[in-house]
Amino acid sequence: MLLLTVVYNSSMERIIDEIKEVKECFEHKKIVLGISECKIENTHFIKIFCSDDDLNHSNLKTFNLHIANMLYKIVISEFCKKEINVFLT
Repeated sequence: MLLLTVVYNSSMERIIDEIKEVKECFEHKKIVLGISECKIENTHFIKIFCSDDDLNHSNLKTFNLHIANMLYKIVISEFCKKEINVFLT
């Protein structure tokens, strides 16, 4: 089952590190997440899959929480960069 599709440009390379952390977290629970990446010019497309047998409501909530935390870190980082630049100029 497809859990998530992430699209980003080359300037956001740290996203893949965050996704690897999510994958490792699920590996500790003996759940395998499949990751498929496609790159077209500077745009990356990442699809995250999980077996229907391993997927239950609790695991889906955990996955969504990890992804929400990943997005939060990215948004805060980008916001701080922009606000610091505005403050300094």
